[in-house]
Amino acid sequence: MKLASRRWSKIAAKIKVDPERPWNDPFADLSEAAEEVRGHYRRLSSIDFQGTLLAKWVLDSLDAILKVLMRQIAHPPSGAEEFISTVVDDLKPLITWVGGFFPADRPAKGHHLSDATANLAVFGLDALDKGWPDIAQTCAETIERIADNVGGKISAYNLADIHVDLEVIARAGERTAGKAFAANVRSMISLPANLDQDSQKHHLEARATRFAQLDEAVSKAGRRPYSMKADPAERLHAFFEIHPQR
Repeated sequence: MKLASRRWSKIAAKIKVDPERPWNDPFADLSEAAEEVRGHYRRLSSIDFQGTLLAKWVLDSLDAILKVLMRQIAHPPSGAEEFISTVVDDLKPLITWVGGFFPADRPAKGHHLSDATANLAVFGLDALDKGWPDIAQTCAETIERIADNVGGKISAYNLADIHVDLEVIARAGERTAGKAFAANVRSMISLPANLDQDSQKHHLEARATRFAQLDEAVSKAGRRPYSMKADPAERLHAFFEIHPQR
């Protein structure tokens, strides 16, 4: 993960506007690299890692690249602001490839799954914080795709954990992107098809439990003496501090 982050940080550090050709897109080389990376992760997603730690390392490396691209969007080089759409257009397809590592035809390991969707939730919060709801929407749609693929193969509580990550994006979106955005994200929270009545009840109880735990975690967040940047509840609490209820 660190190697991927350093390599992409070096590429990003070289981005600058050519004063003699200000019409040239300064992100062109970065965009070309992003296209190569998409192909790389497309190939990796076809591999069944069988729940090994290698799968987590691959996803962590992808997460590191996404963060480098987000930093370019949040802090573009001077004069490059008008070309930011290039980076956004490269970032969103890369986000969707997180879902490619959780296809419907393979078993899903709970800890890899929860790490991946939690990272997407945090990334969605970062996007909303910077004023890019379309990127947050892509994060939510990718989480929804993962839930659709694995929902029938995991426990009710593991699925509820995924639904919590969608709810985190929805709650943040209510503050910055509006109620329609939040409602759209919440519409992505659904149960697997063909559940009998008892199973539906169990899933709904699991979701209610996890949502109550989210409420409690957010209410108690911000008290730890150390950083919890990867914790969606902690990040949602911090988001609320920056974006108070209107």
